[in-house]
Amino acid sequence: MNPMKALIRALSAIAFLVCGLRADDTSVGVMLPGLRSEPSGSVAVVSSVVALRSGQVELALKTAVARPQGASLIIKMPRFGFLGEPDPYPDRHFPELEVRLNGTQAQFQSSAAVFVGPSDVTGAVRKAGLDPFAIADTPPFVSSGPNEAAAMETLVKLGAVEKDGENYVAKWQVQRTVTIAIPSGSVTVALNYKARPAFALKPAAQIANATNAARYCVSSQTIENTTRIASRMLVAREYAIAATIDDKATKVGVTIGASDKAGTVAMFCGVDGKAVAGNAATLQGTGRADSNGVLRVLTLSSPGPAR
Repeated sequence: MNPMKALIRALSAIAFLVCGLRADDTSVGVMLPGLRSEPSGSVAVVSSVVALRSGQVELALKTAVARPQGASLIIKMPRFGFLGEPDPYPDRHFPELEVRLNGTQAQFQSSAAVFVGPSDVTGAVRKAGLDPFAIADTPPFVSSGPNEAAAMETLVKLGAVEKDGENYVAKWQVQRTVTIAIPSGSVTVALNYKARPAFALKPAAQIANATNAARYCVSSQTIENTTRIASRMLVAREYAIAATIDDKATKVGVTIGASDKAGTVAMFCGVDGKAVAGNAATLQGTGRADSNGVLRVLTLSSPGPAR
């Protein structure tokens, strides 16, 4: 990333932290997609533990692989393009993702497919010497050396880049795929990455709706019992964490240290169908992943600058 783009991104982040959340500051969030076993069904989940601390997610899966030759776990991330400068999560390829196998940092395969509409232009982008994930920069300026001038013109004709004065702007979409080799036997697979929750400023009554009752086992009574916030408006952050393999529902051990802001509460559905709720800095319990294998956590806090 060049210095000017880095400065723009840093200033945007500082402005968000200083100003807090306004009524028009919202995001639907980005979930790291769940792990898929290859061959399908070859990796069984023995237990699942999720820790959500200081904006980081750590998923630890104790797994069993019966195949003597081992298996693979695959994450196919969402396809995305440039989403505009206000977007809080431009890096939807999770570049910070770390993987550990039995406590040791693991190497994994990572590939990128680049598209303009339905057309795969990965080869053309590579030929021009461009980083497929430059689309996550703000703004997504790209440049190449004099030897790639013809390749850049090809990208212009394909609609993958656009000339902007002396610069080129990336217009493509990219999709990252991660493949993790898993040996036979009992293996603990740990993923560590930055959380990208949905967030919005909402009245308490809107938070305690039917959808959230199903997702978090939350009710107006739960909010009243656990929230000591005088404001009628609350900052709701919704974390969707894929917590299993092959979308199988499972119980999940949960530890939350999601916020040090006074009065912030967290809640998620327990295995008994009732909310596990309390202080977002110290909450622990056993939750349940839904029918899509996703653990959903809700935090509520008063509006104002983050700490």
